[in-house]
Amino acid sequence: MAEAGLLLSVASLTFQVFSGCVQGYQLITDAKNMPKEFQYLRVRLKTEQYRLLDWAHVVQLDEQDDRLLISNASKGTLLDVLDQQNKLLQAFGKVDEKYKRLRKPLLTDAEEFTGELPNPPPYTPETSPLEPTSPNGIPGITRADTNFQSRFPHMHNLALLAQIKALNSAIDSGTLTDEFTKDLGLGHTASEIRSVELDIKNIKFIGPEPEEHGESQRVEAYYQLPSQKRRQVWIEWKSYDPHTFNSGPDDKVHERVKALAALLKENNRTDQFRAPHCLGYFRDIDPEGEDHCRFGLVFEKPAGVHQSTRPISLLELLRDASPDAEMPSLTDRIALACRIAECIERLHAVNWLHKGLRSSNILFFSDTGPRDVDFNLPYLSGFDYSRPAQNEDMTEKPPENAASDLYRHPRVQGSGNRETASAGGFKKSYDLYSLGVILLEIAYWRPIDEVLKIPNLQEARPSTTIKVRGRLLDEKEGYLRHVRSHLGNTMHAVVKSCLEGPLAFGLKDGDDEKMEEVGAELQRQFYEKVVKELGEMNV
Repeated sequence: MAEAGLLLSVASLTFQVFSGCVQGYQLITDAKNMPKEFQYLRVRLKTEQYRLLDWAHVVQLDEQDDRLLISNASKGTLLDVLDQQNKLLQAFGKVDEKYKRLRKPLLTDAEEFTGELPNPPPYTPETSPLEPTSPNGIPGITRADTNFQSRFPHMHNLALLAQIKALNSAIDSGTLTDEFTKDLGLGHTASEIRSVELDIKNIKFIGPEPEEHGESQRVEAYYQLPSQKRRQVWIEWKSYDPHTFNSGPDDKVHERVKALAALLKENNRTDQFRAPHCLGYFRDIDPEGEDHCRFGLVFEKPAGVHQSTRPISLLELLRDASPDAEMPSLTDRIALACRIAECIERLHAVNWLHKGLRSSNILFFSDTGPRDVDFNLPYLSGFDYSRPAQNEDMTEKPPENAASDLYRHPRVQGSGNRETASAGGFKKSYDLYSLGVILLEIAYWRPIDEVLKIPNLQEARPSTTIKVRGRLLDEKEGYLRHVRSHLGNTMHAVVKSCLEGPLAFGLKDGDDEKMEEVGAELQRQFYEKVVKELGEMNV
């Protein structure tokens, strides 16, 4: 019994020291008025904090530690490492106390027009809710009814993102095993996660096919497994070029579609990306054996939505010229912009690139039609060109399409304008550029081709689309001035940062975004200059 009690004590102390480390990281990274030349330290500390949180989730660290995936022999070493880290972080508090007279004014965001520093209220650090369980003061385990997540409100989302990121890496590298899925607590075996190919015999299409080069590549369908109830779904097409004449898709393209379907299907459980629920994919081969050279990704309708309700795209709302169509309120438009930006932030947090961001891929569901759309509940679709950020072999040239190229950075547009993989391939900042175009559309509440006064989009040439970025950033054109005058300085700065790209986010031209430090800085700056700013806008 004495040995069991000792193990419980060590486990409790491990959790307490871990908690202190998390709080120490948070204290330092939240410091105000950090000199610009030291901002890179904040990025590194934040990266280390996320690594620590990811590790805690993977090893299943909690208050009881009864599921801790670490041997008893290693717990002492683990505790020593965490304790040293905690002491280093808490030493910051001693320096803070030493310079107490300089500290107080920096703990307030108040501004004085007199030029003098304000007199702030006394600073009282928040005490830990963790309680000691022994008279000699050794911190012990918290009450069983104390929720660990309530102590770290953002940790649950971080843990889920870390889980998706680990799954993404495992699928991409071919290391997905039952042991891995069990360690991550996914609730599915490796074969169940990989089992995403559907039988086309169970799918029946409804209505006409969309135009080959139209802005929508979706079609409604019924999906019914044997002895199960029929449900209405919709299909998104992903075309491919045959590897050789009368052959199937390239193996790499096929594997990418499988990985995409698996990741989106697993997201059904966590809903981290506001992506529609994916059931799987199929190859479009008709009963006569004719291959239509495309994959179909199958999505089901959100919970609470009638099965017959079709998705409404943001582009449809922007093009709605009916007499009763109205521009949404500024509050609704800001909320929509914020939700989309948050979704992109989470997608990039797991190193997944969208590569197809445009208003036709922002979806809404309303049983009563477009007049009752909830702009707080958009869904991000059109993942047909997504891929892991590190995998250059999975880069594929998009089809030449002026309607899509209007949203693409000039370096990754269609024929004649595409950057090659040797020059760096697709980057997160290109997704952010596409986001900037969508935010501009939301500001105008008009599609980008109408904003730019492009008369015939179907006949637009590459020489027109490649100039879009320059036109949007040109002060003489006045597009950004319109945003500032109608939606304010904050929205103007957000849109401009997305359109400008890396330089606006503190990077140097030519920085490799796949490098860990560069990627972390871009992620942090995107949060600070876009996501956070949009979230704090009050109308």
